[in-house]
Amino acid sequence: MNRILPFLSPQNTFISVRARVVLGNPALQCARYGVCEVDMLPPPTWDAFVPATLRIVKAELRYSPKNGLQLRFPLDGMLLATYEAFFSQGRFLVETTLLLPVEICRSLGAADTLCIEAGVYPLEYGEKTVEMTLSACTEPAFVGQR
Repeated sequence: MNRILPFLSPQNTFISVRARVVLGNPALQCARYGVCEVDMLPPPTWDAFVPATLRIVKAELRYSPKNGLQLRFPLDGMLLATYEAFFSQGRFLVETTLLLPVEICRSLGAADTLCIEAGVYPLEYGEKTVEMTLSACTEPAFVGQR
């Protein structure tokens, strides 16, 4: 049975950021697996977004210190080849930790330092989305990567 992640719950208030995400390993110029870049998408750009390449998708990000960083990828925001390459195996591999841009951290209501930790994350499948919860670190040790 597929479970939909609790993006909104009575105990938590989530702030949502809509973003363009480049999939891949930032240490390898976005080759292989992980999250390579994350940039905010304003509403008109989000609505008009049409996937054109394998590695560029749109995603909704939400963060809470208790639940970590949640990413929701609409299926209409990725190519079928992207789904098959990155999301069809029930897990998502992040090979290298990525420090998120300050603008996104602040928009999520987090500290200026928020990163996606390397690891293997289970995927949840909705009717029109693929979702995951990632471990998010806030240690200043990653500030040098910005």
